[in-house]
Amino acid sequence: MDFENLDLNPAISTDRIYVSWSERWDVPRYIDNYLIERQLRLDDKLRARILGEIGRYPYKGVLKKADLDEYLDAACAELHPEPADQEI
Repeated sequence: MDFENLDLNPAISTDRIYVSWSERWDVPRYIDNYLIERQLRLDDKLRARILGEIGRYPYKGVLKKADLDEYLDAACAELHPEPADQEI
């Protein structure tokens, strides 16, 4: 039997992002949540930018929120407002 051509890995869904073991969000919901959590405006230009970066995310396996958040924070660093200096 030729095992090289046997597809042992089922197709991985890229239209869902795992928020926890039992909860998945669709991509538009994840994008809006990401923008809200980072206090960025909800507009189509930013949604398109985040969606484009998700398309470039070099993942293996399922899309996990924590991993994707970290990737997007680095890939879209210029979008995030600078933290205010805090006086002690």
